[in-house]
Amino acid sequence: MSRLEKPPTEAMIRRRLSRSTLIRSAGARAHQAHFVCLVVDHGPSDEPGLAQAIEVEGLEVVTAASAHEALRILAERRVDIVVAEECLPCIPGSRLLETIHHDWPRVGRVLVGRDLGPDIIIQAVNRARVQRVLPRRTPAVTLRVEVEAALNETLLARSDSELRDSASRRSARV
Repeated sequence: MSRLEKPPTEAMIRRRLSRSTLIRSAGARAHQAHFVCLVVDHGPSDEPGLAQAIEVEGLEVVTAASAHEALRILAERRVDIVVAEECLPCIPGSRLLETIHHDWPRVGRVLVGRDLGPDIIIQAVNRARVQRVLPRRTPAVTLRVEVEAALNETLLARSDSELRDSASRRSARV
């Protein structure tokens, strides 16, 4: 089997992610890149948590055990992306992400869950505008790659929005 055909190892993925567009997307500030991922998960203790699965250099992972705690964290600090479990106490993750979409539209959104039915997925995509819907048992490496891709989409959309706002302000002055 050639080197290109071998599946990547955990160490290879970590190296790639730490040097990835996640870090380079900050442009001139690349050496200071620091992004925040809020993980909302109250999962059972017999499963590895989502937060441990997506830890990567350049990405601070903050955790919340409920939707209410997540909303408090969002109100208190800057968050770039939210990864939420669908099965949360009181409020489903898809409903939480819908609230985040309306109140913090520049924050990326990823929904994770067991046995997500088509109605939940449709609601998450159409109402919450999630960028990814993933099964709960997604391998850690895949989860990291998907969160990185969603974060990059968020950063690109945020940059595009800032450029449009800047262009509008400049044209208004003219």
